[in-house]
Amino acid sequence: RNGVRLRYFVQVNNYETNFHFLESYDKRVAQLAKQAEDYVHSDPASCMFKLRLMIETMAKKLTSLQMQGDISQDLGAMLGSLERRGIVPRRQADSMHAIRRDGNAAVHGSSTPVPTAMRRLREAHKISGWFCKIIKRGSRVKLEGFVPPEPPAPLNKETELLHNRIDELEESIERRRL
Repeated sequence: RNGVRLRYFVQVNNYETNFHFLESYDKRVAQLAKQAEDYVHSDPASCMFKLRLMIETMAKKLTSLQMQGDISQDLGAMLGSLERRGIVPRRQADSMHAIRRDGNAAVHGSSTPVPTAMRRLREAHKISGWFCKIIKRGSRVKLEGFVPPEPPAPLNKETELLHNRIDELEESIERRRL
C-alpha cells in the first residue's frame, strides 16, 4: 500500500503538462492551460473556466494581430468574426465555441462532469498547437500526443463506469454535430 502511494506521489510530482510547448509562444495562455489541467479532476468547473479564459486570451491575441477596427469584446462575436474572416478555420472555431459554451455554463453554476472537462482539455491541446503556428508564422510546433492527467486518487469501479458512459454519450453528441 505504501508503495502505491509513493509511486503515485512521484508520478504527480514529475508530471509535465501537456501544454509545455506554449511557454515560448504565449506565457499567459500556457499558464491558463496548466491551471485547467491541474483542476480537471478536482474541480472540473474551474477547469472549464480556465479553458474559457484561455480561448478568450487566444482570440484577443489573434484579433490584435490579424484584424483592424472596432472588434467586439464578446467572445462569441469575436470568434464568429475571426471565423468569417478566415483567420480561424471551422474545426478550431467549433472547438473554441464548445469550450466557450461549457465554460460559460460552468461559471453560471451548471455542473461539469470530469469527462466533459477532459474532452475540452484535449480539444484545447489541439487548438493550442494550431494557435502557436498562427501567431508565429513558419514556426514548427511539435505537438505531442495528449496524455490525460491522472486523477489524484483511484476511481472506484462504479464511478469509472459512469465516467465512461458520460464520455460515450458526449462522443455520440459530438458525432451528430459534425
